[in-house]
Amino acid sequence: KNDLQSKIDGFDELEFNNQKISHMVSEIKTILNNQQELKQELPEIKPTLISVSELINHKILTVQAPQINEELITDIEQTNSKKYSNEEIQAKYEVADFILNELTSNKFIQRKIGILKEKRDQIKSDEYRIALFGAFSCGKTSYINSLLGDRVLPVSPHPTTAAICKITRSTVESGNKKADVSYKSEESLKEEFLDFFKKWGVEANEKEWFSTLQNLIKKQKDKIPTDAFVYAESVCQNYEEMRSLLGTTKRYDLSEYVSVISEENRACFVKESTVYFDCEITLSGIVLVDTPGGNSIHSRHTELAFDYLKKADLILYVAHYQHAFTRQDESFLMQIGRMRESFDSDKVYFVLNASDLAKDQNEIEIVQNFFVKQ
Repeated sequence: KNDLQSKIDGFDELEFNNQKISHMVSEIKTILNNQQELKQELPEIKPTLISVSELINHKILTVQAPQINEELITDIEQTNSKKYSNEEIQAKYEVADFILNELTSNKFIQRKIGILKEKRDQIKSDEYRIALFGAFSCGKTSYINSLLGDRVLPVSPHPTTAAICKITRSTVESGNKKADVSYKSEESLKEEFLDFFKKWGVEANEKEWFSTLQNLIKKQKDKIPTDAFVYAESVCQNYEEMRSLLGTTKRYDLSEYVSVISEENRACFVKESTVYFDCEITLSGIVLVDTPGGNSIHSRHTELAFDYLKKADLILYVAHYQHAFTRQDESFLMQIGRMRESFDSDKVYFVLNASDLAKDQNEIEIVQNFFVKQ
């Protein structure tokens, strides 16, 4: 524990001035400082006081110092606008990487270290992720297009099959105005419909899930909920044609990508996609994540969306001026409330879209106040 404490204390000397890293390090320190409760079934443990230096002398602990050029780490006057050279920043990153690797094997803080490593990788990639949520027809996609300065994403007419889409800057390998589309695997599609059958009260054999779906579409349509029928019918009609693409990732030109996402016969098989589009906002390192609305029938869509939500640096929830607080809005806020403890900062902001439809500023304020009170 003392050894871990000394390694964690190494972060204090790095002066990252990063709220997320500071918060995570603080949580790890709290774990180390808390006394572990003894389980009743275990015999009493009598601790022996011994210093870290003694443990090292007895070769119980080994310490390998990182190879760091001390000349690169210079004393700089403490100011609010403290700046470092690239060499100094790189030296600090080397220390941070070493400490994180040293702590990875400790099972008590393994999860926290894993999250810290994700943040470290994000810092290396120089990315800032903004996740956008909102109920169907709130104008979320149009809002994203306005941020990008072009009509990049199609407005999906099918809320139930919308998949997650990331918009980021291009790479040398991808090229600009391209899109990678990842299709669902055959296994995930099968599990998806087995879940549906259970909810719909339909008995199904795991190996004959597609035959069960065909039979439902032909003879038992009344068992399929209205909000799921278009999706189920599209999968049934296009499964054989799309089967060769299942479990693969395919790259498209942006114009072709629009039709893939818009046309139900292909969109229903899409798991997620990444659009490479260079503009002012993406070239600055911002990655936009467009998520399915609260109307999605897929629990896996929702799980994936909330996983992105946890990892996002900022969350924008888009609500429409003319229906500012729907059931989907309420459901989202309840889930945010349950997840908030896992956030490392207060990062949820609300966008009231289409406010230009208001008669005057007073009407806008009335809607804003209503939404805030809810």
